[in-house]
Amino acid sequence: QTKKEVAVVIPEMQEMEQFYTTRIEEKLDELKRIPAAELGLDSTTSKELELRNETYRMLEKELAGNPGNERIRSAMIRYYQMKLELLEKILDEHHKYNNDANNSDSTPLIRKNVI
Repeated sequence: QTKKEVAVVIPEMQEMEQFYTTRIEEKLDELKRIPAAELGLDSTTSKELELRNETYRMLEKELAGNPGNERIRSAMIRYYQMKLELLEKILDEHHKYNNDANNSDSTPLIRKNVI
């Protein structure tokens, strides 16, 4: 790779990283507001959900050493996509479970004199 090609790659990666890290951090903040017992996640799983886990650090190191390597860039993008998808799924399932629990635990509409 020439220096010019590497210079083009780095801004692309910076934009992508900023986009994903912002969204992932938002989801992590939302997740942290939910009591751990409610989520049912063990400490290992919670640690793995953090943005900068061991996989992230390994990819970051590889990318720093080979900024023009398309395979590493693709792996980093996929890492972000999977992390965001996983967080969204956990939050969606939690909200769905809470909505279902709230609906089933509530007094039937007939007894509330709504119907």
